[in-house]
Amino acid sequence: SEKYWSNPTSALNNRKKLFSAVGNVVFKKNGQDFKVPNTVVKVGVEYTTDVNREPKLASQYTPTDKIIYEWFKKGTEPTEVSAAYQRLSDVTGLSGNYNDSDKTVRLSWNAISTPEDDLSKSYGELGYKIYKGSTFLGFTTATTYTVNNVTDPDGTYRVSAGYKNVSTVDSPGIVYTIKYVDPAIYDSHLNVSDHREYSLEEALDAHDSNPSSSDVTVTKDGVEVNATISISIKDTEGNNVANITTSEAMEYTITYNIKYGRYSNTITRKVIVKE
Repeated sequence: SEKYWSNPTSALNNRKKLFSAVGNVVFKKNGQDFKVPNTVVKVGVEYTTDVNREPKLASQYTPTDKIIYEWFKKGTEPTEVSAAYQRLSDVTGLSGNYNDSDKTVRLSWNAISTPEDDLSKSYGELGYKIYKGSTFLGFTTATTYTVNNVTDPDGTYRVSAGYKNVSTVDSPGIVYTIKYVDPAIYDSHLNVSDHREYSLEEALDAHDSNPSSSDVTVTKDGVEVNATISISIKDTEGNNVANITTSEAMEYTITYNIKYGRYSNTITRKVIVKE
């Protein structure tokens, strides 16, 4: 196998030893600080293990532990700022749509260019992170993403370019808002009277003694559907009661809360017990 006499770390250490040895001979040991000549400048550059890479200036995003200061002859110092830790650029052309038949949201966008300083070896795959609001949905290296089993598509979807395993250089992200308008025609109505009066101790009809979802019919585009219906009963004072009784004068309100997919409605009816 090949043998390497040096590596970036040992090369740096050996260079320091060399300069230290030379300095001990060349510089006068008179207790005075070394005076830096005005022909050299000290510059903060970004540390790299790539010995073949030309030094680049540290950016505002470069971690402090990745900045080293080197001396350069004036006029030869680097001028290019490193892009290694800068935020990635945003995608363009984000669009989205909701498919009610299979309950999916599909997003698509244009890819970003691979950064000059690709950090995928250290940070994981370069790709895209998808959010709905502040909720993270997933990561992909493709330029499309499908959200499955969507019951409520409305909201703001955000796509950020980033590396899979870190978030420090993620792009700010661009957003797409979906506001779905269901084209279907819904209807819900009572199958029983919305107003019924009883005398004291009179026997109640079955739908009044035991209100149920069968009291309501819900249709979508004219076809009956199996909606979720919750029922509550309140007396004259607004107290929730378990059932209706004709043992005393009272006015009852029966409320049907109807939910089917994105459709919702509330229907009420009255049962009055008179003295």
